[in-house]
Amino acid sequence: MGFSTTVWEWYGQDEYKRVLAVGEAQLRAFLEELMADCRRAL
Repeated sequence: MGFSTTVWEWYGQDEYKRVLAVGEAQLRAFLEELMADCRRAL
């Protein structure tokens, strides 16, 4: 197992999950706002 693999296992996986969680939260907020705008337009 190389150094980069070890670093990825220690640090990268957790960071990747965090980045996905933040992106998902922002996307969810955007979609909720978009749906609210669509409801107002009807």
